[in-house]
Amino acid sequence: NVVVILEAVVGLLATAVSTGLVFATFTLSTPMIRFAKCAVIQTQNGKPTLVIRLGNMRGNLIVEATARVVLMRRETTAEGATWFRLIDLDLTRERTPALTRSWSLLHVIDDSSPLFGADPASLKKDEVEVIISITGVDDTSLQPVHVRKRYVDSEVRFGWRYADMLSTRADGQFQLDLTKFDELLVDERSVLARAKQNADDAAA
Repeated sequence: NVVVILEAVVGLLATAVSTGLVFATFTLSTPMIRFAKCAVIQTQNGKPTLVIRLGNMRGNLIVEATARVVLMRRETTAEGATWFRLIDLDLTRERTPALTRSWSLLHVIDDSSPLFGADPASLKKDEVEVIISITGVDDTSLQPVHVRKRYVDSEVRFGWRYADMLSTRADGQFQLDLTKFDELLVDERSVLARAKQNADDAAA
């Protein structure tokens, strides 16, 4: 009798645990957020701007998607201690009601930005990393989702911009070309700005 009772209890527990594991596995929301291979620093509205392109590769919506971008760099204190400091980067917009296709995160590099005056050499020297985290709610399963991406110093490109993915078809409708998601082009505005600055410095 004891053996039969134990067998019944263990069987019920095993069935319940197996059912819960299978249900949790198949109902778990796994977001497919794609990030561009490189982050770029380009000229936008006349100001240098850190731009990070990302996109939702599924047909669902991520409701109330929120982005947070953090800069991590190596610093030395007055006492000579070395540590890695985390600095939040202010975005022009850090939340979108529904993430459907693509989204470009923008951080304007002004005199209050930790990237002000930075160049590839300084990023490498300070071992700079840009860390992005995206959180939101899957509109199908109503479960929270999150994804994270890290760019090291060599993956932050100066003087480049992302290729435009939107084009106009003959019928006037917009067409989204995802093959250009990672494509980079020389930022002509940045080149012209540097040339003008060099000319002004030479004239002065």
